[in-house]
Amino acid sequence: MINRTPTPEHIWRLCLSCARHVHGHRPPSEAYALRVAHILFATAAHESTGFTERRQRRFDFNDRAGGWGIFQVQSATLRTCIRRLEANPVMRRNAAQWLYGHPEAPEDWYLAFTDNHGLGMEALLRVTAISDAVAALWARLTYMGDPDPIPSGLVDMARCWGKVYNTRQEDEKNRQWIQAYREHLPDSVQPVEE
Repeated sequence: MINRTPTPEHIWRLCLSCARHVHGHRPPSEAYALRVAHILFATAAHESTGFTERRQRRFDFNDRAGGWGIFQVQSATLRTCIRRLEANPVMRRNAAQWLYGHPEAPEDWYLAFTDNHGLGMEALLRVTAISDAVAALWARLTYMGDPDPIPSGLVDMARCWGKVYNTRQEDEKNRQWIQAYREHLPDSVQPVEE
């Protein structure tokens, strides 16, 4: 079997690129893009147990339930992200251009996977499990659904993750999220202060 565990450096670059390029009408400032990159990176580090789990434990690849990819995206979250893309043409264009790395990327790329148009949600979940970029996009869109901006401190970021991504506040889970961030953040990246 091939080791497909991405390096922390790769995931950091992916998160930073996603944070800079996936947005609505206004691109984020560099400072805000860095905050977004940090919360995305920490989310992936925690949710995937150090970038090693592409499928939530207790579930197999034949079940739609549970989390998929290094961000452990669930099917209900994915549907919400698709609705967000459909409601915002600028964001949809930016997301497609980022994923494809091309200005003429097809903005409706995800329709081939939706239940009404093609292969179905299960296929998109499977793509999410093997494509870190697609998984990062869903995580970015999930955080964009929160009306509050991404906070600047690490403890507040953990609370934001608990509210937006984990759907409940648990101090121990927030501590684990911070620990995963600290353990995996590349040395070359300036860490977020508490």
